[in-house]
Amino acid sequence: MERFADLGITAGCRTEPLGYCPERVVNRAQMATFLQRALRLPEAAPAGFDDTEGNTHEDNIDALAAEGITAGCATEPLLYCPDDPVNRAQMATFLSRALGLIPLPSAEALSAQEVYAKVAPSIPIVESAYGQGSGILIPGDYVLTNHHVVWPDDFIQSATIVFPDGTEYSDVEVVATNPWADLAVLGPLETDKRPLPLADGEQLPPGSDLYLIGYSAEYEQDEGFAPEPTITRGLLSRVRHWDGYDMTLLQTDAAIAGGQSGGALVDSRGRVVGVPTWSWSDAGFSVATSASDDAEVVELMLTDDSYSHSFLDSIDASSDPSRTWDIELGGAWDLATFVVQEIAESISLEVEGSGEAYAWLADAFDVLCCFDAEGGLADRGDAEILTYGTYFVEIGQVSAGPGTYTLTSSAELWPYYDEDGVVLLAEGETSGGNAGVFDYDGDVDAYELHLRRGETVVIWTDSIDSDTRLFLYDSASNVVAEDDDSGPIGVLGFEFNAEILFEAPATGTYYINMYVADGATGGSYIINAAIVE
Repeated sequence: MERFADLGITAGCRTEPLGYCPERVVNRAQMATFLQRALRLPEAAPAGFDDTEGNTHEDNIDALAAEGITAGCATEPLLYCPDDPVNRAQMATFLSRALGLIPLPSAEALSAQEVYAKVAPSIPIVESAYGQGSGILIPGDYVLTNHHVVWPDDFIQSATIVFPDGTEYSDVEVVATNPWADLAVLGPLETDKRPLPLADGEQLPPGSDLYLIGYSAEYEQDEGFAPEPTITRGLLSRVRHWDGYDMTLLQTDAAIAGGQSGGALVDSRGRVVGVPTWSWSDAGFSVATSASDDAEVVELMLTDDSYSHSFLDSIDASSDPSRTWDIELGGAWDLATFVVQEIAESISLEVEGSGEAYAWLADAFDVLCCFDAEGGLADRGDAEILTYGTYFVEIGQVSAGPGTYTLTSSAELWPYYDEDGVVLLAEGETSGGNAGVFDYDGDVDAYELHLRRGETVVIWTDSIDSDTRLFLYDSASNVVAEDDDSGPIGVLGFEFNAEILFEAPATGTYYINMYVADGATGGSYIINAAIVE
């Protein structure tokens, strides 16, 4: 109070005797004068409030309105409510907007050693059946990592987590995964370790020091070992925004080594401002998702199933697994997919039916077998498989018309429904979209468009990590359009996106098949369609 008086912001509430009246409530008009005296804002034109004319504080209210610190209390008519008291929430808003006009001193930067000491104890190594990465202990005692660190473990649904002090947690549940933001949440853990809040670093200027803290790929976990995170220093190169998923990305020249994915991107104050995700060594930069965006996505992942993706979501658990399935395919664009449910060392597949069918067996990384459509109306294939892992069987046909088939397998299979059959544009709609994932090698996602004769539609993809390819079929299974990389340049400057512009020659249903052109799996994409007026 004395400091405010010394600065001339307040002269108190009375002069004889001189008093400050510390318990008295401040109204909105008085608050405007306090802030104007502190900020010394220029005079402004009248703001047009209906209830401030002639008020002692009118000029100060107008000055605050001109700077956007206040917009009044009502719009029709435009009112300021000068005599209303200022509550604590309103005070916070006034001050927050006012402080945005003042260059404030930043907190003192920490040394690299201090940053490491502050952050590293809360960075565990995350080990799945297929590999390892890094994680961050966040509030709620969850561990946050990349989706691709636990992928394709969605069926196994657990991982091992080890902290730098050697504390180990086995069979930690993967509770939610989001491949579009490349995030996965595990836990919660029973721990007294200090969690790291996810901070907002989107306002950091280019050139700011950043640190990557995580684990390089050479660690081999022996019983009782205590992993030691590595630290890499770099600069913030630029801040990008991915409109497709409304995510902010922090680009840095600090290289993400194998195993550091899912760790922490930290500023010079030791705040976690990003989760390192993608790295392109040839291009010389890495990208992290903004931690403030990640915090919002994590909250949604834990509360809204639509923000989490799992292989299990696509399994028809209402059906019993079986070794024999009858299949109906609508045309060359149509596919039937199954998951190998039974633990076995080998599998045999046979397809019999009315058309020329093909089948393949794939895991998350490779197509393992089986046969194409050249063998006639009945084909058989065999393959060895591991006793762990997830395997997919996909049946298609080259025949143009509808086909019926019987699939016989030596192992029990479950139907898998993926994105196939999603209607991207219903009749009469002008736009539509869907977010999808390439779940395994050879995965093809199918979509429908219902178009009227003469309508022109544009179909395009948006992906950070997958080179997408589109095929468009008519109802007679003719390929009427295809594209690989004619779409908009991606947010990171790569030509990963496909685009088709097509005018429907007839009213009917058209079918999109979507592939990943470079053979990479586990990636995500967004597909959109819109009628061109």
